[in-house]
Amino acid sequence: MFLKNIYNFLQLDAAVIYSSLSKILSGFGGFLTVYLIAKKLTLVEQGYYYTFISVLYIQVFFELGLNSIITQFVAHEKAHLDWKGKDDLVGKEFHLSRLASVLRLCVKYYSYLAIGLLIVLFIGGCVFFSINSNIGVSWKIPWLLLCVSTSLSFFLNPFLSFLEGLNLMKEVCFIRFIQQTVSLLILWVGLIGGMKLYVGGCSSLAGGVAILIFVSYRYRILFLNIYRKVTIHFINYKKEIFPFQWKVAVGWLSSSLVFQFFNPILFATIGSAAAGQLGMTLSVINGVSSVSMNWIYTKVPNLSKLVSLRDFKELDKSFSKILAVLVLLSCMGFIIVALCLIQFNILHIASKLLPMSLFLIMSLSSVFTQITSCWAIYFRCFKKEPFLRVSLINLAVVFLIVFPCTLYYRLSGLVLSYSLAALVGLILGWLLYNNRAEFQKKYVLYE
Repeated sequence: MFLKNIYNFLQLDAAVIYSSLSKILSGFGGFLTVYLIAKKLTLVEQGYYYTFISVLYIQVFFELGLNSIITQFVAHEKAHLDWKGKDDLVGKEFHLSRLASVLRLCVKYYSYLAIGLLIVLFIGGCVFFSINSNIGVSWKIPWLLLCVSTSLSFFLNPFLSFLEGLNLMKEVCFIRFIQQTVSLLILWVGLIGGMKLYVGGCSSLAGGVAILIFVSYRYRILFLNIYRKVTIHFINYKKEIFPFQWKVAVGWLSSSLVFQFFNPILFATIGSAAAGQLGMTLSVINGVSSVSMNWIYTKVPNLSKLVSLRDFKELDKSFSKILAVLVLLSCMGFIIVALCLIQFNILHIASKLLPMSLFLIMSLSSVFTQITSCWAIYFRCFKKEPFLRVSLINLAVVFLIVFPCTLYYRLSGLVLSYSLAALVGLILGWLLYNNRAEFQKKYVLYE
């Protein structure tokens, strides 16, 4: 009974478990991957391998938060529909029609976007690597393979987001876990087998094929049934999705810039060693937060459903429980990591991180950031993005204070800037969240 109460309090379910396992596998698997890359690739090949990964970052400018938005819109329509067996949905024609229009949008838009991504990645990469090429390194076919596999995964991701919106979180998290496992296994086997630069494309392709097989085998009939629904009522991309998407995209890019800004500043003012310490510290902190944030990510479809049904009392109750568990687990995670670093200092990792006092301050700041992110997700379940202003103010605060603080107070000044940005975000986020009753009333009136 005691264990059952803990299980219920922590809101553990299969979706959280699979999602957390994926993060843990990625974290621990990363150590073996780094070891094999260092052992099996030359320094020049390592440079190509990591630069390949960096160039692939271009894909975020094609997606711009649309996957998460698809989940929101699908969840809002699914709230008014019921399952008919495992492969069909029934309910009012209005909601069935709008749901079908989202699926058709996924097929249409992502077909164009995936082809565009493939062309831009391949041509752009060829130009870049030709200018900076090294004699004796065969990179063109590995790069083409990686571009094709990345575009395939890019095309498949919205279908997983669609399934998430149907509240099939457990199934989607399992598929992503299998994808992660297959990709890592192929990567390791390829490195050991001497496949050199081909390993990136092969592992990525294997992961994409794993998704394709699972989705085709299990959900092909479901997607066909939804796609064939009569679409009299449409979700208009320009009027409904784009006004939401551009705010999410700008907010996300602003938040990313905040954290990407710290390392170059530290590198320029103090040196590469300090930048390395900060980079590794952020990696550890992001590893802990990525696990704890699973508690909110896996509950988004259900929260969106409650919004669509106007059950705001249950919405606030569920969200408060999720937030409490997330904060508790995040704090416990950081405490455990800190104790391990102090007591065991495995592989002398502690000496490669920031001093413990600064590590703890950054950990607390990360908790603040996670809370703010949860509040932002709460409002996105209404298909709104009031947190855009918070992201932009945060970005302005960092740009104004990070350089002078780092210049005069060194590492402590940079950590102070990081913490101040997190605190500003927390305060502004609380002001918005505390006014959620007014927000809910406006939603009822205008939606």
